[in-house]
Amino acid sequence: MSSNQSIVHFGSHLGGGANRAGMRLHDALRKKGVESTFYFGDGSPPDDSYKPIFQNKSFFWRNAAALATSWRSRQEAPGGFVTSPSWIRKTPIQAIGYTPKIVNLHWVPRWLDLPSFFRSLPKETPVVWTLHDFIPVTGGCHYPGDCEGFTIQCGNCPQQKVPSSSDATNKFFKLKKKLYRDSNLHFVGNSAWTTQQARRSGLLAHAKSITTINLGLNVTEYSPIDKTLAKRALGIPENKFIVGFSCLVWFRLLF
Repeated sequence: MSSNQSIVHFGSHLGGGANRAGMRLHDALRKKGVESTFYFGDGSPPDDSYKPIFQNKSFFWRNAAALATSWRSRQEAPGGFVTSPSWIRKTPIQAIGYTPKIVNLHWVPRWLDLPSFFRSLPKETPVVWTLHDFIPVTGGCHYPGDCEGFTIQCGNCPQQKVPSSSDATNKFFKLKKKLYRDSNLHFVGNSAWTTQQARRSGLLAHAKSITTINLGLNVTEYSPIDKTLAKRALGIPENKFIVGFSCLVWFRLLF
């Protein structure tokens, strides 16, 4: 592969909604003739355009990852989820063997070590970070809920077991601010609401741009059909109004 002529995607694993969305984007780019490679840490690649990297295959790295995850989880309040921008080993861009034209990050916590990754990138290399949740624009939480700390600077986090002005989220926020300040970083919200909320982050002052690109679907696999036929196929009464909250659970609202 030629240097500086490609788009590379990074996702911690080939599963979950976030990285599946990244995979759809990668596949669509390739179908359009764009040189694209997807680097991942865990999963079964569908073809050779997906490249494993920074994997925890050895006994040492598997246990190091498990211990790091366990330690972080013990610092969280019940129901909390906070991830660190640092990870158990360095993950420089040079590990892929070339300098890409564009980097697209998807869901990368507990896999990419952001300090070594960002510091290894040439300053001119654009990094597009697709916001599948709010970890990139907070001190590490998926979703801040009613907490407004991320709009200025995280700390006293309700998702930490022992919140304080200098807790882990405060340290993570400050570290991200340093990394983002020196990077050619562009954020993409997957909905107008996501973008609107992300713009409120105290970290976004260092972004070169932030825009909305809605998630896409493969139109050769998914297409609209008549509602009556769809209800019959799913065994749903035709005279009832149905609201689906997920692909697994249906709640029926009767009017």
